[in-house]
Amino acid sequence: EDADTAGRSDLIAELHDEQQNLLMAEQAAMQNPEVQQAREQFMTALLQAMREENPRTDEMIGSLKDKNAQLQEIVTARSGQR
Repeated sequence: EDADTAGRSDLIAELHDEQQNLLMAEQAAMQNPEVQQAREQFMTALLQAMREENPRTDEMIGSLKDKNAQLQEIVTARSGQR
């Protein structure tokens, strides 16, 4: 709150740079086969645990995917109206 407008702009630019660096590092890490395998194992274990906790997990994931697709359609339609 105490930062002036220029100070805020500098902070926002720095944050943007750090976000870009993080994204690039994440993309680079995902090219590593060991990271890919670890991610796949994690996701498999996570889904198994979710299914054990709630047998409707697959149904809920499907519903979420459907809603996400609907949202994407809305966003695409609205961006075409501009």
